[in-house]
Formats: sequence, structure tokens, C-alpha cells
Amino acid sequence: MLTDATTLRRMSAFLVALAKGESVTERTQIEQMADLVDKYRHFDVPVALSPNATSPASASVVLLSGATGSLGANQLAQLLSRSEVEKVYALVRAKDDDEAALRVKTSLEEKGLAGASDSRIVALAADFSQDRLGLSESRFEEVKSDVTVVLHVRSPSSTPPHCARPGPDARHHHLAVRLERQLQLRNGQWYHPSS
Repeated sequence: MLTDATTLRRMSAFLVALAKGESVTERTQIEQMADLVDKYRHFDVPVALSPNATSPASASVVLLSGATGSLGANQLAQLLSRSEVEKVYALVRAKDDDEAALRVKTSLEEKGLAGASDSRIVALAADFSQDRLGLSESRFEEVKSDVTVVLHVRSPSSTPPHCARPGPDARHHHLAVRLERQLQLRNGQWYHPSS
């Protein structure tokens, strides 16, 4: 059963092309994902990251989830290209902070993006299902007091980009709300782009 409008449009275009005798070439999933990354990798810079922000010292500290994914890695590289960004906490699925740092570095390098060795990256092994995101109490309080901008681009690990299923998608949004509730930023700005 087809329930996705994009899938219906593609199938319709495919059938029309076949009826006209035209050749039809399907793009691979990797090519389709690359197109999506190119299309959605650029974001307007949040007001809090601008040089005119009311609190420049704290406005330049960003919490980024999903830094090892396609969209998140591109967002991280863009953040690191901005001089007013003093620090980026990157929440990563990993057993410890060293593994998290290696995953972030490897992800940036594999995607040919700048910033793999940038000292402003603070990679943190995180678990969204745990209290304080699985961070120690002192590290969690540090993050909570430093961060004013949150970019939550983390995707569910079990859902391929071409299969938007309600279960994992709903879980992903639930985790975003959980993150927001745990951090309770007073003047923070939240952005939740989704792949």
C-alpha cells in the first residue's frame, strides 16, 4: 500500500514515462540522500549566534545532537566556520567521550567536511533515554549552564532515510521533548530540523 505522496508522485511519473516509451532511471538511495543533504544542509544562523546577540559570551555555545549523521555533520561544519561559536557540545551515541570524539572526527572526515580536529568540539557520550542524558551530574550542569542554542538533528538509528515509519519518528520527537525538558534552558533557543 502506498501512503507517501512523494512515493505516489514518483510512481505516477514512472508510469507516465513508461506509457510514453521514455527510459526511466531510478536514483539510488545514496544519491537521493545526497540530494536531501545538499538541499537541507544550509540553515539561517539563529539570532543568538549573531554578533549582535544580547549575551555574546553565552550565545556562542551550541548543543548539537546528531553530529555524526549527514545533516548533523554538515550543521557542525557550518557552526565551526563561524568565529562567534566558541564551543559546540556534540551529543553522540558512544560508550565514552573518547569514542564520541572519534565518531565525530571520523564522520566529518568521511564526509569531506572541515573541522574534524577543531578544539571547540566537545564530544559527549550521551544516552537520550537516561536521566541527564547519561551524563554525570557535574557535566550535565556545565552543559545546562553554558548552552543557549540547541540544534536537535538526531535521527532514530533504526530508521533508514527512505522509510519514515510512525513508531521511530514518534520516538525521535519524544526524545527531542525529553531533551528540552531535562535541560530547561531559560533563555535558550531550540531548533529541530529533521531529516
